[in-house]
This record gives sequence, structure tokens and C-alpha cells, in this order.
Amino acid sequence: MGLAMHHVATVSDLMLPEQIRYPVDALLESLRTGAKQLDHIVLNCRQLRLIEFNAAAPLLAGVTDLARGKTVEWRDMPRLASTLLQLISGEGKLNISHRLP
Repeated sequence: MGLAMHHVATVSDLMLPEQIRYPVDALLESLRTGAKQLDHIVLNCRQLRLIEFNAAAPLLAGVTDLARGKTVEWRDMPRLASTLLQLISGEGKLNISHRLP
């Protein structure tokens, strides 16, 4: 009798920096490296304090590109940064959990 192989979802937090400024290429490259083997991407925003307005759209586009259909969760995000990303994304549905005050 053979053993049944079960696929185990891989989840790991990817820590975002305290400030996200334009250009975001280096940040996206580091996230891409960390997200390659993940089934569910968790962006840990615990340290995040600022997203520059000019960086918001390229950040969202880059995260969407690296996700390629995977679920992306923005965890522990400050409300102001969350509001900016939600405004920039338009009708996009971002999975954001907010930092408690």
C-alpha cells in the first residue's frame, strides 16, 4: 500500500520596511525572491509607517504581478497606509488586516 502524498500550503511572512518610497524595484525584487515558493503570501506591515504616494501604484502593480493568482494578505497595516492602497486600487479587493491602536 502506497503512502498518500498531500500538498501542504506554504505560508510565510514577508516583512515590509518602515518606509516605502519610490522607486520600489528593489523592494519588489526582495519580495519576489521570498514569495516564489509560497502558496499564500503574507505581507507583514508591523514596521510600516509610510507609503509614499508615488510609490503606492507601482507597489500594488508589482505585488499583483508577483502574486500571479496567489492570495496576498497585508497583515497588521496602519489605517492611513491601508486607505491609500485602497484608493489607488480602485475596485480591487485587498485583503488587509489593520493594526490595532
